[in-house]
Amino acid sequence: MRRIIPALCLAIAVFLAIRLAQQSPAGAQRTGDKVAETNGDVNCDGKRNVADAVHLLNWLFLGGPEPCPVACAEQRVSPGGAWMMKYRYPGGTVIHGMAITPLDLSGDRFAVEIKHTQCSASVLSSFPDANKQIDLIGEWVRIGPDTFEGTVISHGIREGDESTGWVDQVIYIEVASGTMRLIDENTLEALSGTASYFLASQDKDLDGLPDAGERPIACASYPGTGKRIPHILPCTPGN
Repeated sequence: MRRIIPALCLAIAVFLAIRLAQQSPAGAQRTGDKVAETNGDVNCDGKRNVADAVHLLNWLFLGGPEPCPVACAEQRVSPGGAWMMKYRYPGGTVIHGMAITPLDLSGDRFAVEIKHTQCSASVLSSFPDANKQIDLIGEWVRIGPDTFEGTVISHGIREGDESTGWVDQVIYIEVASGTMRLIDENTLEALSGTASYFLASQDKDLDGLPDAGERPIACASYPGTGKRIPHILPCTPGN
C-alpha cells in the first residue's frame, strides 16, 4: 500500500500537468515543421525536461500535438581502403598508391601511407645527391562529413655504401599537407595541398621532422584526384 500511494500521486500530478498544458495557449500549439536537434526533445523547445514527457503523454492519451521529428545525423563517409592517386606536379602527372586505415571507432582519425609508384627521388634534380625517396606516412583527421585534412612526411635519401658503413644519409625532408574531400565513396579530390621541402640540416634534433620555425627551401602545390581500387576479375591463364 505504501508503494501504491506515491505512484497514484505521481499519476495524478502528471494528469493535472497534461490538462493544464492542454488548456494553455502554449500547450495547444502544434510543433509544425520544427525539427528537434537532439533525441528526446519532444516539444522542440531545445531542452530535454519534464515538459517533453507531458507533451508525449498529451499526444498519446488526449489527442495533443504530435512529437516533433528528430533531425537526421550527418552522413559520415569513410575514406578507409586502398586508392590510386593522380597528382599534378610542376614536372608532370604522377601516380601514387595510397592506403588509409581508420584509427578510432568514431571515424575521425586515419593513418595514411603513400607508395611512390612514380617519383623523382632528386625532386627534378633539386637534390642531386638523393637517389631514393621513402614512402610517405602520416595522419588525416576529419573536419567535416566528407572532408579531411592532414600531413604526410617522407625523406629523400642517399643509399649507403661501403664508404658510409652502409648507412643511408638523409638529404631532404618532404612535408605534404592539405585538405581532401570524398566526392563519392569511390572518388577522392585534393581540395588544397602543398609539398614543402627542407634540408636535412633543418632537423638538428634528428627526430625526422623539420625543427620548429624552419622555413622550407621550396614549396609546390599538388592538385589531384583519386580512385578507390576496385575488385578486378582475375584473368584466365592461357587465354
